[in-house]
Amino acid sequence: MNFMNIYYLDSLKQDEIIAQFRGSDLLSNSKVVMINDQAGIFNARGRSIRSYEWNGMLDEAFGSSNKTTAIYYSYVRCGDESIPDTLLTITSRNLRIAATLKREVWIEISVESISPCG
Repeated sequence: MNFMNIYYLDSLKQDEIIAQFRGSDLLSNSKVVMINDQAGIFNARGRSIRSYEWNGMLDEAFGSSNKTTAIYYSYVRCGDESIPDTLLTITSRNLRIAATLKREVWIEISVESISPCG
């Protein structure tokens, strides 16, 4: 039961993230989004969500013509081609047992414009 529960919470998290994405005009106009996922407690098997999965969630929220690229929260190299223009922080105020009982992980996102290279 516990094994399947974490997959259920992972799917709830993804659904709530997509819903939150749809409500952000700043995110819909971004080109490169740096993601700081602080709600990893809901990821199945403690995994990290891969960048192509983030891109898929962005496509689901804004349409397949969306050209936004997701990168992990990390050190920015200013000479690279993928310089983030937006920082997305994902948090949750719920614990796994409460999320299971209430069927809601209560995802909250914070979106801010950034210019790390000047």
